[in-house]
Order: sequence, then structure tokens, then C-alpha cells
Amino acid sequence: MAQASLGAVDDAIAGFREVLRRDPGNAEGWFGLSNLNTIRFDAADAASLQRALTRQDLSPRERELLGFSYAKALENQGDYAQAFDVFGIANASRRRRVKWDAAGERKRVDKIQRVFAKGTPPPLDDRLGGEVILIVSIPRSGSTLVEQILASHPQVAGANEIKDMTEVIDAETKRRNSAFPLWVPDATAEDWQRLGREYLARTARWRKTRPRFTDKSLVSWYLVGAALAMLPAARVVIIRRDPVETCLACFRQLFSERSSFACDLDELADYCIDFLRLTRFWHDQFPDRVFDLQYETLQAEPEAEIRRLLDFCDLPFDAACLEFHKTPRAVLSAPSAAQVRQPLRRDTARSARYGDKLDSLRRRLEAAGICVG
Repeated sequence: MAQASLGAVDDAIAGFREVLRRDPGNAEGWFGLSNLNTIRFDAADAASLQRALTRQDLSPRERELLGFSYAKALENQGDYAQAFDVFGIANASRRRRVKWDAAGERKRVDKIQRVFAKGTPPPLDDRLGGEVILIVSIPRSGSTLVEQILASHPQVAGANEIKDMTEVIDAETKRRNSAFPLWVPDATAEDWQRLGREYLARTARWRKTRPRFTDKSLVSWYLVGAALAMLPAARVVIIRRDPVETCLACFRQLFSERSSFACDLDELADYCIDFLRLTRFWHDQFPDRVFDLQYETLQAEPEAEIRRLLDFCDLPFDAACLEFHKTPRAVLSAPSAAQVRQPLRRDTARSARYGDKLDSLRRRLEAAGICVG
């Protein structure tokens, strides 16, 4: 995937095809090809994948790689009903290997909201962190696209998914021998400033050539309150996508072990509900520092929405942001690396093709008061 991350998508495709020519059942090769998300499998590919899945010596991991790839081949052939079933089998296999506590996550979100509703001390320096643009979202919601747009601006470096914010908070949690967010009420303005300066020191490498940088993370939506206490001048961009499309996109994607919430549509719905609940709270708490970006609005009105985004980040408009797909930079999110090398697409919605297969997901979201269109 290194070739794709640098924009050499055709070379990546050719490399995976060569692997499969030599070893037609190679699970990593098939998944690497499907994970580019820019090619269509033909009927011969679908037949090869189906044959590969009949092997009895496959490990659970290999069976999952092939299963996700076969499901996408079935989509390409228009067989969405069978594709859904194959995604379900592969996800069920993965769910047996990972741990996820949806009830525990909900309690954690409740605690965070209760603690930060009481506020944090006024900052000692309200200019601290003006270099930082935090991008938060659920996976497959457009965060890599938004980072690519911002990183196309001459004042902004795109850092990809970095762990510094999480690691600073985790280190403070360990130092206090506590749990986040239980120690937050005891943190002083000096503590928050110390943490903010530590974060800026750790991320200094991203400001060597450009004054601003993006910090894109799929877990830092829990930490927005802490981040803004540490970095009062930072800007936070929260990206939302249609919740049914978001959950389906995650269900269709084989993630790393840390995204274990994505194996089951009910658990995905609960995760999405918690995300929407907490990020709406952040926006209400910090309306001048948190920007709500709706993915579908960006698709429908790209220039207007990009101008709004840049204005929020206190960046002058630059036409390069409209032609983000031409920006040469490494993009480390494998499922999106090839996609952001293309002009903005408006045909990414898939849920209608799955019909009643997603009815239980829609009902679960609606029961939580979420509009599913």
C-alpha cells in the first residue's frame, strides 16, 4: 500500500495483480486490491474469490480478508443481498476475535459529558494552540478527504492520524493514578497549559515548513473538551455523514483490531449514537471553536463549504483546496489513499441498494431520536 499512499495507484494495482497472478488465492493480495476502493472486480475476479474461500486450510484472518474482498466483488456484480450476507459472515468471524463493550462505552460518554458540563478553568494563555486543527469523525465519514483539502493549503501540513493527543492524556491519567475523565475536575489552569505545551512540543515536527497542521484522529472525539482546555486557540472540525451510510461503510470495511465496534450493525448504531450525542455537546459548549461539517453538504456544494471551512480555521481562501486531488503528499489511511487522488465524488451513497437489509439499523437509530432521512 506504500505506492497508493504516495499516489501511485496504478502501480499499486499492478503490484497486487502480479501477486495474484503468481498466487491466485493470496488473501493479502485480494484484500490489498479491494481496499484501494477505486477499482471494480469483474465476474472472473468474483469467481476466483469464491474458489479461494473454499480452501479448508485458511486461517480466520485469511478467511476474513477474502470474505470482505468477495463481498465487494459481489457488489460490483450488483448482488447486494448476497454481498450483505458475506460481509455479515466475515464480520461475525472478526467479532469472535475482538472485544467491544457497547454499554461501557456509553457510560464513558456519559461521564465525559457530565464532567465537562461543569467547565474547566479559564486558560492562562488563550492564544495557545492556534497552530492546531483537530479533525474528528467516525471512520469512513470523510475525514481523510477533509484533511487532504486542508493540507492542500500552503499554510497547513497534513499529519495524518497521529496519536500525540491520546498519548498526552493517557500519560496524565497514569501520572495521576486515575481514569479519564475522573481527574478533570482536579486539573488546574497550570495543568492544562502544561499538557498543551507538551502536545505542541511533541508535534513540532509538523510545523517545520508550514505554520499550521492537522491532527486527524478517529478516537479523539472523546477528547475534544480536554483538547480545548489544553489548546484554547485550536480549532476542531467535526465531520458528520448520514448515519446509515456511515454505519454501512464501516460494516463494509475490515479495520484494525482497535476498531472492534465495527463488526456488528447494532453495535455500530450505538457507537454512532454516542458519537452524535457527545459531538453535539462539544459544539454547544464551544460554538466558536468547533465546526460542524456535513459530508453530504461538502459533496453538494464543495466550494461554498470549503470556503466556510477555511474561514473557520482563519485561513485565506486558496484555490488549491478545490483541487485537493492534485496535492502530492503521503496519505496513510489505506482505504482512502486512492480515493483522495480523485476529484470529489457525489455518488458514494450505497444504503438504498441494500433495501430492507438495513431496516433494523434504521429502527435502532430512529429509536435514539436520530433522523435517518
